[in-house]
Amino acid sequence: MKQAVFEIKLNPVGRYYFVFRDVEEAGLVVSKSFRSRAQLEKCLSAVRDTAQVAEITEDANGKLPPYFWIENNEENFVFSLLDFEGEVVFSSESYQQKSECLKAVRLLKDLSFDAGIVDSV
Repeated sequence: MKQAVFEIKLNPVGRYYFVFRDVEEAGLVVSKSFRSRAQLEKCLSAVRDTAQVAEITEDANGKLPPYFWIENNEENFVFSLLDFEGEVVFSSESYQQKSECLKAVRLLKDLSFDAGIVDSV
């Protein structure tokens, strides 16, 4: 049975980041980059804990974190996960349909806690 995964990668300047892939191996989100692997692993731990309890909102005004913030950027939809301190942990790829964006958030909420790790470094 296939499993969702966090794929750990290095960008061209040597910083670590991850791509969350669902069970069909589609890349749902890409994290910000981190100087060290320890920082990235701390972030992965926070994602596992935060995603399950984060609410989904389109209006972040006055909202207490953690939450998934869905934004309509002109013609596309993207989402970000904000941690307990209100910092953006990662942002998704663009989705043409709001329903696709919401589906990706729900998959992340449901699958991230038990997701495996693939080290592509």
